[in-house]
Amino acid sequence: MSRSGCQAGTQFPVGLVDHQLRRGYKRDVDEELVRTRLEDLRAELQRRSVRNPSSARSSSNRATIDADLEDVDRAMRMLEKGTYGICEACGRPIPPERLEAHPAARYCLEDQKNLEH
Repeated sequence: MSRSGCQAGTQFPVGLVDHQLRRGYKRDVDEELVRTRLEDLRAELQRRSVRNPSSARSSSNRATIDADLEDVDRAMRMLEKGTYGICEACGRPIPPERLEAHPAARYCLEDQKNLEH
């Protein structure tokens, strides 16, 4: 277990997020600001997908853009459910600095690093 209490690479038990919400856990986020940032990010990703010409390279870029768009849509759903900003791997809050840099982040930085290795 790390200093942050996050055991990287482990899936949190199903229902942990709902349990935290029942206990009164609530992320302190400006929902309107987050929604606006996510909508802006979605618009930028859509612009990028239109600009890319058809080629083998753009096929790879398109897959990346599609995955990023899915992450944005997932973040919007989490925001609506009140679970935005909770790491999908360990169930702990994602630090605000990470969400500022990457508003559609699904994982805390530690778990993201472990998933990439």
